[in-house]
Amino acid sequence: MPCLVGRVRRYAPLEALPFGPLTDRTLHLCIDMQNLFAQETPWHTPWMARVLPVVIRRAQRHPARTVFTRFVPPERPDQMRGSWRLYYQRWRDLTLERINPELVELVPQLALSSLRFGYQDGLHPGQR
Repeated sequence: MPCLVGRVRRYAPLEALPFGPLTDRTLHLCIDMQNLFAQETPWHTPWMARVLPVVIRRAQRHPARTVFTRFVPPERPDQMRGSWRLYYQRWRDLTLERINPELVELVPQLALSSLRFGYQDGLHPGQR
């Protein structure tokens, strides 16, 4: 649990997890570890290179308890509703009709493993 002390953020020891210790039922949920965010795109995430080795080690240690999600943009903005349509009109160059399909795949270091991964019912939240 983060504790704010002045302007320095400090963390309580692992024993102080709010819901108790991690168990064999605990999942390692990896969100959006994809080329779209790892490569030089408008959505590049600079910290991806720094966290990737940690994610790989954890996933290799507990493959059955590691789950990957994939962010999958729509084919075109007009397939979306409400605010999502406006969002993808702004980011049209990152829709499936315009990007290399490999960008939505997991980064190669994770895709080559035998880990479980998926996306909830294959739909982007704005398509439900």
